[in-house]
Amino acid sequence: MNWYNNNKIVMSQRSIMYHSTAPNRVNSILVNGLRTGEEVNLTEGGSWAHLVYKTNPIFVSSQPNKFAGVPLQVDVSGLKLYADLPSIVDETHAMIDDNMVGFWWEENDEENLTEALRKYINEDGELSFYDILNNEFLSKLLINITQTAAILQNISPDRIQAL
Repeated sequence: MNWYNNNKIVMSQRSIMYHSTAPNRVNSILVNGLRTGEEVNLTEGGSWAHLVYKTNPIFVSSQPNKFAGVPLQVDVSGLKLYADLPSIVDETHAMIDDNMVGFWWEENDEENLTEALRKYINEDGELSFYDILNNEFLSKLLINITQTAAILQNISPDRIQAL
């Protein structure tokens, strides 16, 4: 999805998303499920995210091949989806403020954000992590922009299928 001035945001909850993992972890995940707090393979740019989420979340995508690794289909119906903070950096050119309390954008990048998202950015061009994680509409808006989400609860194996 293009994040530039896209005002047609579909706010429906997806029921199927995809999690990518290393080939040697597939069998364990199919037997034991996905667990928060486990080591994740984030880019160096996303290594800070666990500090905000207070755990290593489970990251999922609407596309099976968005991330490297073996994609697994995950039934996310009924699970709370949070905005994928590292993907916000990747997709919108957001920068993390020095105090780790939120994102900010250069003025020219901020102008390219959707009108709906700009409403949440304060006069200093900042958007707090607290607002992102505690405002369901804002979180869904960002999920639709990145096409990815973070899940902060374990996912049982009956919700996971190999493709």
